[in-house]
Amino acid sequence: MPFPVPAGLLVGFALAATPVAPVAQSEIEGQVVSNRGAPVAEAQLVLFRVEPGHADAVVESTDTDRAGRFRIPPMPPGAYLLDVRADGFDTLRCAFQLSGPVGDLVLRLDPSDEAPNADPTHTTFVYAATSLPGADGA
Repeated sequence: MPFPVPAGLLVGFALAATPVAPVAQSEIEGQVVSNRGAPVAEAQLVLFRVEPGHADAVVESTDTDRAGRFRIPPMPPGAYLLDVRADGFDTLRCAFQLSGPVGDLVLRLDPSDEAPNADPTHTTFVYAATSLPGADGA
């Protein structure tokens, strides 16, 4: 004798098997330059995912090439912080909402005011007041 299956259970299996649309991911590409426009080689970029109520989590890091260029692989939409550090320059920190690809981004670093023998653990943060160009899908 066959075992009767409740109709709600069949619906549950059907919902569980429904494919979920993939979340569009976007990459970030650009160049790090000095405030005079010279490429900054070997600058370190660290991307943090910002989630309210949680510690910021590092999701990607990369270094610039000799031309100061960088590429961060595709990331899901959301809130992020991007830290850019290079010897002899102030650290740049950009907070933004990623909702589309960001290409040809130019990040300008200011020279550090610190003396050459200053404490290397001291960091000056510069906060970007606006979103990254293109981060809003424009």
